[in-house]
Amino acid sequence: MNIRSSAPLGPETLYLHSDHIQQPINQVARLSECINTARVWAVNEHGRIGVRRHRDLGVCKAPGGTLEPGESVEEALCREFEEEMGFLLNANSLRPLCEIVEIREGGKDKQPLIKRSSFFIGQVLELGTAVSDEEAAKGYDPEWVGQQDALLRVKRLGNYPDQFSGHVCLREQISLERALQCIAPKSPFSQLMH
Repeated sequence: MNIRSSAPLGPETLYLHSDHIQQPINQVARLSECINTARVWAVNEHGRIGVRRHRDLGVCKAPGGTLEPGESVEEALCREFEEEMGFLLNANSLRPLCEIVEIREGGKDKQPLIKRSSFFIGQVLELGTAVSDEEAAKGYDPEWVGQQDALLRVKRLGNYPDQFSGHVCLREQISLERALQCIAPKSPFSQLMH
Protein backbone atom coordinates (compact mmCIF):
# COMPACT_ATOMS: atom_id res chain seq x y z
CA MET A 1 0.00 0.00 0.00
CA ASN A 2 1.47 3.36 -0.98
CA ILE A 3 1.16 6.65 0.83
CA ARG A 4 1.14 9.81 -1.23
CA SER A 5 4.17 11.99 -0.59
CA SER A 6 2.21 14.71 1.20
CA ALA A 7 -1.18 15.33 2.68
CA PRO A 8 -3.58 16.58 -0.02
CA LEU A 9 -4.48 19.67 1.99
CA GLY A 10 -1.02 20.15 3.49
CA PRO A 11 -0.32 19.95 7.21
CA GLU A 12 -1.98 22.70 9.20
CA THR A 13 -2.84 23.50 12.80
CA LEU A 14 -6.45 23.20 13.91
CA TYR A 15 -7.74 24.51 17.27
CA LEU A 16 -10.46 22.92 19.41
CA HIS A 17 -11.56 25.25 22.22
CA SER A 18 -13.84 24.38 25.14
CA ASP A 19 -16.89 26.64 25.49
CA HIS A 20 -16.37 26.64 29.26
CA ILE A 21 -13.03 28.48 29.01
CA GLN A 22 -13.69 32.19 28.91
CA GLN A 23 -10.10 33.46 28.60
CA PRO A 24 -8.76 34.70 25.24
CA ILE A 25 -6.63 32.10 23.46
CA ASN A 26 -3.38 34.10 23.73
CA GLN A 27 -3.86 34.41 27.51
CA VAL A 28 -4.59 30.68 27.81
CA ALA A 29 -1.32 29.90 26.02
CA ARG A 30 0.70 31.90 28.57
CA LEU A 31 -1.01 30.46 31.66
CA SER A 32 -1.52 26.83 30.78
CA GLU A 33 0.52 23.70 30.89
CA CYS A 34 1.05 22.11 27.49
CA ILE A 35 1.17 18.39 26.73
CA ASN A 36 2.75 17.42 23.41
CA THR A 37 1.66 14.14 21.86
CA ALA A 38 2.34 12.32 18.60
CA ARG A 39 -0.16 9.97 16.95
CA VAL A 40 -0.03 7.90 13.79
CA TRP A 41 -2.48 6.24 11.48
CA ALA A 42 -0.37 3.36 10.11
CA VAL A 43 -1.24 1.33 7.05
CA ASN A 44 -0.19 -2.29 6.45
CA GLU A 45 0.53 -3.94 3.09
CA HIS A 46 -3.17 -4.86 2.73
CA GLY A 47 -4.36 -1.26 3.14
CA ARG A 48 -5.73 -1.87 6.64
CA ILE A 49 -5.36 0.78 9.36
CA GLY A 50 -3.74 0.05 12.72
CA VAL A 51 -6.00 1.21 15.57
CA ARG A 52 -6.26 0.94 19.33
CA ARG A 53 -9.66 -0.67 19.94
CA HIS A 54 -11.31 -0.12 23.32
CA ARG A 55 -11.88 -3.61 24.68
CA ASP A 56 -15.38 -2.94 26.09
CA LEU A 57 -16.80 -0.25 23.80
CA GLY A 58 -15.32 -1.26 20.42
CA VAL A 59 -14.41 2.32 19.53
CA CYS A 60 -11.00 3.15 18.07
CA LYS A 61 -8.26 5.74 18.45
CA ALA A 62 -4.93 6.36 16.74
CA PRO A 63 -1.89 4.81 18.39
CA GLY A 64 0.44 7.35 20.01
CA GLY A 65 1.13 9.23 23.18
CA THR A 66 3.11 11.84 25.07
CA LEU A 67 6.60 12.80 23.99
CA GLU A 68 9.29 11.98 26.54
CA PRO A 69 11.87 14.67 27.41
CA GLY A 70 14.42 15.04 24.59
CA GLU A 71 12.47 12.75 22.25
CA SER A 72 11.65 13.80 18.69
CA VAL A 73 8.15 13.37 17.30
CA GLU A 74 9.36 10.58 15.00
CA GLU A 75 11.06 8.75 17.89
CA ALA A 76 7.89 9.03 19.98
CA LEU A 77 5.75 7.69 17.13
CA CYS A 78 7.98 4.65 16.61
CA ARG A 79 8.23 3.92 20.35
CA GLU A 80 4.51 4.35 21.04
CA PHE A 81 3.49 2.33 17.99
CA GLU A 82 5.64 -0.62 19.01
CA GLU A 83 4.41 -0.43 22.64
CA GLU A 84 0.73 -0.18 21.66
CA MET A 85 0.55 -2.22 18.46
CA GLY A 86 3.50 -4.62 18.63
CA PHE A 87 4.82 -3.58 15.19
CA LEU A 88 7.69 -1.43 13.99
CA LEU A 89 6.96 1.67 11.91
CA ASN A 90 8.90 2.59 8.82
CA ALA A 91 10.23 5.95 10.05
CA ASN A 92 11.06 6.98 6.46
CA SER A 93 7.39 6.61 5.49
CA LEU A 94 6.05 9.05 8.11
CA ARG A 95 4.20 12.04 6.63
CA PRO A 96 2.64 14.86 8.67
CA LEU A 97 -1.14 15.17 8.44
CA CYS A 98 -2.05 17.97 10.83
CA GLU A 99 -1.52 19.35 14.29
CA ILE A 100 -4.57 19.59 16.52
CA VAL A 101 -4.41 21.84 19.57
CA GLU A 102 -7.05 21.20 22.20
CA ILE A 103 -7.72 23.88 24.80
CA ARG A 104 -9.74 22.29 27.56
CA GLU A 105 -10.37 22.18 31.27
CA GLY A 106 -8.34 19.98 33.55
CA GLY A 107 -4.98 21.67 33.98
CA LYS A 108 -3.12 22.30 37.21
CA ASP A 109 -4.62 24.88 39.60
CA LYS A 110 -7.87 24.82 37.57
CA GLN A 111 -6.11 26.50 34.64
CA PRO A 112 -6.97 25.41 31.10
CA LEU A 113 -4.90 22.59 29.63
CA ILE A 114 -3.38 22.73 26.16
CA LYS A 115 -2.90 19.41 24.42
CA ARG A 116 -0.98 19.56 21.14
CA SER A 117 -1.31 16.39 19.02
CA SER A 118 0.84 15.97 15.92
CA PHE A 119 -0.78 13.45 13.58
CA PHE A 120 1.11 11.46 10.96
CA ILE A 121 0.45 8.69 8.49
CA GLY A 122 2.99 5.91 7.98
CA GLN A 123 3.62 2.35 6.92
CA VAL A 124 4.36 -0.69 9.01
CA LEU A 125 7.84 -2.11 8.64
CA GLU A 126 7.67 -5.46 10.46
CA LEU A 127 6.47 -7.28 13.53
CA GLY A 128 8.14 -5.91 16.63
CA THR A 129 7.74 -6.97 20.21
CA ALA A 130 4.49 -7.91 21.92
CA VAL A 131 2.18 -5.17 23.18
CA SER A 132 3.46 -4.02 26.57
CA ASP A 133 1.64 -5.16 29.73
CA GLU A 134 1.19 -1.50 30.70
CA GLU A 135 -0.59 -0.76 27.42
CA ALA A 136 -2.72 -3.92 27.63
CA ALA A 137 -3.86 -2.89 31.13
CA LYS A 138 -5.32 0.37 29.74
CA GLY A 139 -8.20 -1.54 28.14
CA TYR A 140 -7.16 -1.21 24.50
CA ASP A 141 -6.20 -3.94 22.04
CA PRO A 142 -4.34 -3.50 18.75
CA GLU A 143 -6.39 -4.25 15.67
CA TRP A 144 -6.05 -3.89 11.89
CA VAL A 145 -9.31 -2.77 10.31
CA GLY A 146 -10.56 -1.67 6.92
CA GLN A 147 -10.46 2.02 6.17
CA GLN A 148 -14.21 2.67 6.36
CA ASP A 149 -14.55 0.48 9.46
CA ALA A 150 -11.86 2.57 11.16
CA LEU A 151 -13.77 5.76 10.35
CA LEU A 152 -17.07 4.35 11.67
CA ARG A 153 -15.44 3.22 14.93
CA VAL A 154 -13.77 6.61 15.42
CA LYS A 155 -17.07 8.43 14.87
CA ARG A 156 -18.64 6.27 17.60
CA LEU A 157 -16.35 7.89 20.20
CA GLY A 158 -19.02 10.60 20.37
CA ASN A 159 -21.51 8.04 21.71
CA TYR A 160 -19.58 7.86 24.99
CA PRO A 161 -19.29 11.44 26.32
CA ASP A 162 -18.53 10.22 29.85
CA GLN A 163 -15.40 8.40 28.64
CA PHE A 164 -14.29 10.59 25.71
CA SER A 165 -14.60 14.36 25.41
CA GLY A 166 -16.00 15.90 22.25
CA HIS A 167 -12.46 17.05 21.49
CA VAL A 168 -11.22 13.45 21.37
CA CYS A 169 -13.93 12.47 18.89
CA LEU A 170 -13.26 15.46 16.62
CA ARG A 171 -9.47 15.11 16.89
CA GLU A 172 -9.51 11.45 15.87
CA GLN A 173 -12.08 11.91 13.11
CA ILE A 174 -10.37 14.91 11.47
CA SER A 175 -6.98 13.24 11.50
CA LEU A 176 -8.26 9.89 10.17
CA GLU A 177 -10.19 11.58 7.35
CA ARG A 178 -6.95 13.31 6.33
CA ALA A 179 -5.04 10.02 6.55
CA LEU A 180 -7.56 8.29 4.29
CA GLN A 181 -7.05 11.01 1.67
CA CYS A 182 -3.33 10.19 1.65
CA ILE A 183 -3.64 6.48 0.97
CA ALA A 184 -3.01 5.82 -2.70
CA PRO A 185 -5.50 3.34 -4.11
CA LYS A 186 -4.13 0.07 -5.44
CA SER A 187 -3.74 -0.09 -9.18
CA PRO A 188 -6.00 -2.54 -11.04
CA PHE A 189 -2.90 -4.61 -11.85
CA SER A 190 -1.87 -4.94 -8.18
CA GLN A 191 -5.42 -6.00 -7.26
CA LEU A 192 -5.22 -8.81 -9.82
CA MET A 193 -1.99 -10.01 -8.23
CA HIS A 194 -3.58 -10.62 -4.78
